[in-house]
Amino acid sequence: MADVALIERLAGGVFDPPVAFKDLATYHLDFAMLADTSPEADLRERAERQSGCCAVVGAGGSGKSSLIAAVAASLSATRFAVRVQGVSDAAALTREGFALHIARETLRALDAPPPGGGPASAREFKAQVSATAREVIEERETLSVAQAIERLIDVSADLGRRILLVVEDTDVFMPPDPLDRTEDERPRRFIDHVISYLARDFPASSMVAINTRYRDLIPPSTVATVTVPSLRPEAIGSLIEHYARHSGLHVTAAEVAQPEALAYAAGRYAETLDIRRTLELLHKASRKMAGEGRGERITVEVLHGL
Repeated sequence: MADVALIERLAGGVFDPPVAFKDLATYHLDFAMLADTSPEADLRERAERQSGCCAVVGAGGSGKSSLIAAVAASLSATRFAVRVQGVSDAAALTREGFALHIARETLRALDAPPPGGGPASAREFKAQVSATAREVIEERETLSVAQAIERLIDVSADLGRRILLVVEDTDVFMPPDPLDRTEDERPRRFIDHVISYLARDFPASSMVAINTRYRDLIPPSTVATVTVPSLRPEAIGSLIEHYARHSGLHVTAAEVAQPEALAYAAGRYAETLDIRRTLELLHKASRKMAGEGRGERITVEVLHGL
């Protein structure tokens, strides 16, 4: 039976982990243990290539971002990951506009070159790549921006690291639930212009998170696809133990939730394939029980009321 102290620890944020890109790799799920297939090796092999675009396809909250972050982190010795976030500016949905966006996000990823301390090679890398990214941004002729981005890639390669482009936040470019016709046109433009550019002309490898809704838009002849697998129903217990362990709690799922509650959570997950929403459900349940001072395992009745 769980005690009040354990429930309070769970309510403190065990199932509400940080979502910053740099932290996603730490919380990455071991799909080999939780699902019937594991996409890590395939995605890593594609990310190690000098160029080419790989679409990581999955439902919202299925683990696309953490999978991409984990692979990027595993290649950090040779790759410099630049995370490109979605923007509402329509200019970014062109080849040149997206190249300019890459340069801006490269500066964001680098932050400022360290004023002192640290390896000289790291300082040199940041200084030279930052200077080149600024040159790209300052290009006045938009048609030359995509060419200028090649200098950014070359400078990184000359310093021993290749840029690995991570287009992780694509809901702005490709809304999972379009509200109107204008939003419905953005995914096609993103595929036709941006994905085509990354697949054919961008001189470095890239990984792009794509919602399952848009799988059929991906051109299979030029873009490789890695699908995020769904978890096995019985893996919900392992999911609980995974996040508890990262919070310093070494408990079993049976100590956290009753069997009926685990089955209910598995059923809710099966409906959406949304890991994030499943974690939110567990987080709300533990907070509710902590607020009531209850020292028992999470029950199906509590979950039903959320």
